[in-house]
Amino acid sequence: MATSTVGGNRSLDQAEPARKTHTVQPGETLSGIARKYGVKVGDLASWNQIADPAKIRAGAKLVVSAPAKPAEKTYTVVAGDTFSGIAKRFGVEVGELMALNGYQDPTKLLAGSTIEIPAKPTKPKPKPQPGTGETVYTTVAGDTYASVAKNFRITEEELRIYNGHRAPDKLPPGFKLYIPSS
Repeated sequence: MATSTVGGNRSLDQAEPARKTHTVQPGETLSGIARKYGVKVGDLASWNQIADPAKIRAGAKLVVSAPAKPAEKTYTVVAGDTFSGIAKRFGVEVGELMALNGYQDPTKLLAGSTIEIPAKPTKPKPKPQPGTGETVYTTVAGDTYASVAKNFRITEEELRIYNGHRAPDKLPPGFKLYIPSS
């Protein structure tokens, strides 16, 4: 792992993004677990090489998140850092930074913790222009790609691709999503 120091105690490291896992509890089904994490049963089966979704064992550890967009680097938080300051420093969106690291509450950022910095997009998404039919949706607590897609009567995959996002499933409040016109 390559490390470089930026400023006083700040360090940047190359890292591989972690994927969320779930330990199967007695009585749980693959469809129930998929619903809990807002993913498709087929995706869960594929990510975990499950041939028969009806046959999962209690105690099994399942991957419950899609392969994440690779992090460009990691950053060690220092006292006084904020998500908006870190996002500005690295030229990334605050919502994407929080979502990649599983934060929904920006006040929970702790000095000494290491967060992943998302890879910079190849080109920024243009702001919607009046009359194009494109909508910008600002997420609220509890939103997932699946729930937003359902509300706008589009597929989750369509929404993810349109916004250039592959993960995570839970979106932090205040995250901006572009909704394609029908």
